[in-house]
Amino acid sequence: MHITGTAKKEILLFTLLVFILSAGCSQEPQPRQAKDYAAQSQVQYERAVSLYKELIKKGADLERLYPDSRRPWPWMNVAIHPVVGMSPQGGGGAGTTGMLVGLHFELGELYYKHGDFPRAIAQLRNAQGIEAKKLLAISYYRLGNFTDALGVFDKNENVDDEGLYYYGLTCEKLNLFD
Repeated sequence: MHITGTAKKEILLFTLLVFILSAGCSQEPQPRQAKDYAAQSQVQYERAVSLYKELIKKGADLERLYPDSRRPWPWMNVAIHPVVGMSPQGGGGAGTTGMLVGLHFELGELYYKHGDFPRAIAQLRNAQGIEAKKLLAISYYRLGNFTDALGVFDKNENVDDEGLYYYGLTCEKLNLFD
C-alpha cells in the first residue's frame, strides 16, 4: 500500500493535533492541593508527637521488654545506648534509661525541625550524645539564650561544622572575641 503525500500530511496533522490536545489534559498542581498536603503534614506531625509522648510515658515498660536495647520499631534511627549509671535491669538514676534517651532525642529533633525550640530544649535536655547536645545548644541560640547555648557548647568538644558555626555566632553575640 502506497501512502500519498496528502495522506502523510493528514496523518502528521492528526498526530500533531492529538499531541497538542493531550498536553492540555495533564493536571497542573493546584494551590488547593498544596494546602491539603500541608494539612496532612501537620496531622502526621501531631500524630508523631503524640506517639513519642506515649512511648516516653511507657518508658519503664519499654526497658523491661527490650533490655538489650533492641529497636522495637524499625523507624527508630538513633543508636540507643545505656546511660552511665543505669542498672542492667533498666532502672536509671534520674529515671532516664537508654531507650528513653533515644526517644527524648527523636522527639526533641522533631520539635527542632519544626522550629518549636522551647519544646525541643525540654526533650533534648534528657538526651545524650553529641548530636543531641548540638541541637540543644542551637535551640538555645535560636531563642536568644546565648549564655545557655555557650554553656552547652563549652561542655562538648566534638562539634561538627554546623556546631562550630553556631558556637562562633554565640561568642559573637556575647562579645567574646578579640
